[in-house]
Amino acid sequence: MFPDAPTTQVISGTAPAPTTGPTGTDTTHPGAATSAATAGTDADAADAARGDADALTRALDEGDYTALAQAVSERVAPHAGGGAYATALVDALGARALVRVAAHLPTGTTTTWTSLLATATASPLWTDEHREALARDLTSLVTVTGDVAEPDALLLPAGFMRLLTADQDPLTAAAGTQTSDSEDVRDPLALDAGFLASLVHGLMAGETGAAAGGSRVGWVEYARLTTTAGGGYVNFPEGTPQDMTTHRASYDPLPAVLTATARTPTTVLDILAPPLPGPDPSTPPSEEDEFRRILATQVDGSLWAWVAARTQKAGPAYLEALTAAVASASTLRYRPTTSQPNPYEAQAAWLTEQATTALAGVDTTTWTPTARRTTAVTLANSVGDLWDAARDDVHFYLFQTFYNSLPTGWSKHHNEELTTLLREVLKDDTALTTVSRAAGVFTAHHLTAVAKDIEPGTRLDVSYATLLHETSLDSSLYGYLYTACATGRGIGADEASTATGILLNTMLQSLTPIPGASWHPPADPANQDATDTSGVDRVAVQEFQAVLDGRLRFEIIGILDSTHLIPQEDYQGRYPDVFQWIIRDSDGVWHLDWNTAIANKYDLNTWFQVVWRTHNFGAECISPTYVAFEYGSQEAHEPVPATTPRSPARHAALVVALTTATTLLVYNFSHTHQRRREKRRRRWYEEEYRGGPVS
Repeated sequence: MFPDAPTTQVISGTAPAPTTGPTGTDTTHPGAATSAATAGTDADAADAARGDADALTRALDEGDYTALAQAVSERVAPHAGGGAYATALVDALGARALVRVAAHLPTGTTTTWTSLLATATASPLWTDEHREALARDLTSLVTVTGDVAEPDALLLPAGFMRLLTADQDPLTAAAGTQTSDSEDVRDPLALDAGFLASLVHGLMAGETGAAAGGSRVGWVEYARLTTTAGGGYVNFPEGTPQDMTTHRASYDPLPAVLTATARTPTTVLDILAPPLPGPDPSTPPSEEDEFRRILATQVDGSLWAWVAARTQKAGPAYLEALTAAVASASTLRYRPTTSQPNPYEAQAAWLTEQATTALAGVDTTTWTPTARRTTAVTLANSVGDLWDAARDDVHFYLFQTFYNSLPTGWSKHHNEELTTLLREVLKDDTALTTVSRAAGVFTAHHLTAVAKDIEPGTRLDVSYATLLHETSLDSSLYGYLYTACATGRGIGADEASTATGILLNTMLQSLTPIPGASWHPPADPANQDATDTSGVDRVAVQEFQAVLDGRLRFEIIGILDSTHLIPQEDYQGRYPDVFQWIIRDSDGVWHLDWNTAIANKYDLNTWFQVVWRTHNFGAECISPTYVAFEYGSQEAHEPVPATTPRSPARHAALVVALTTATTLLVYNFSHTHQRRREKRRRRWYEEEYRGGPVS
């Protein structure tokens, strides 16, 4: 992604990890505060930093890059985690020398240098104004065209990128933030959020100002010059042909800032989706808001608008950095709990929604495997919104336990953009695995949560039909994903494909209900290992539907068992003697040993057929999930913009096939539904007639 460093800069070994705290004394982890440090220690650290700055400056002036790298490895690395040392060294060098050092370090040894900057920006020894001043100086190096005769002028964009990213690609940077749940451990490469925000604002001001003044942006001019300059720059040898588009994209400084931002999800949102005080006046309260909890949070989208506009004309490096940043932010899409507060829920929903619409317009030639995989993380963590798009509906509200567990939803469906994006992203097997896994996890959580809303004593056939109806809704999601994938890859209607096999296998493997578990984002950038397709069978859509329908029905049995909705007498009698997976716990309660039972599907089905006949299951328990699958498939075949009125005929198809065939047959006989309906009626009368309840 970056221009190669000069070949004369080879030195063995890498810099050791920083082992000192903000004051310059040794600590147990980088950046940890040490309250026992004395002013004398800080002064000593600052003196050492100024001496090291002199040594680094001499190496730069003399062009001795071996000595430069050695000084960073031996002199800077042991103290890079100390705040007094880091701030003094950065101040002594200044922005230009800081960038020049980064440009000349050997590949793979920039970690110490980035960690030094991270420690300095996080140090309380600097004020916010000091950080902003450094950010302005750094951005001016790449947005304002300087004198090319100055040392390393054409290497400034490369040094800027290496300083901020430590030579890490966006996916690696984003994945690095997901490995620890401890708030006490600071990522040694994570730059201060305010400092990063100042960098983005500085780049925006520099580029828009240059455009308004009719001058060329610094990094663009440097990229143009290095295609022909030669002049001893070993990273662009004279006479070597250059692809101007690719070459220019490698000099763009914004991907470096976005990559650095992706290291911390909250930083992404603080920069790209900062909240404004007060509710959003464009989102009036409604019944939809009440049940979906679409929080009317007002967001300052000015910076995002500039970043998104750049997406349409940027190259692969920019796309990878942007999608990694959004993927990092998407990991905050969960409902807060007492033990896991999340003030960023609404901002994460807003940013993922905006990113989806922006990324849908990116030229197909710009996409890379990394960009597809990071975007898949965002889509996986937005699986509830994919579910809405597949059903062309908003979150239903009969089952509050489930729908209240989901994170804040998008403001609208965006079917057209979402389908376009899925077609592109699901071309990658790893991306397909990520989204498929999320769909399976979503269904497992859906069934478990809905079962909790079914009151004990409800007729078993009603309970079964209720869960079958909910799985039918999930089948629309599977149809939507399958068709988007098949269309994007050009898979024929009756063609068996490995992609369909990946989709099916991953969904089945992730269909593991965990009663009582809260919803959490099912994907993160750290879980993006390449998918091995060597053992995956080629599957046609008909087989996909049949296998999925059967597996969903087995999962319904498991949910009914785990939530004790199956009457105890259905376990007793001769069954425990025949089926060893029917067991009784220490409290005398009969239930299934599920892992053993599901491994013997034939026997499990035999037992449940007897239960089926005993309880006189009706037609509402037989309806296959194919109808909803086809409806979701239709949404992916013909995506309709969210502003376009839907066809009444298409809505009628879903109403007749699902609502009438299942919901009415189930809920009109459900004691739970009847009680809730009466409560709603009584509450309405009380509000309408203030005289009190109507008997």
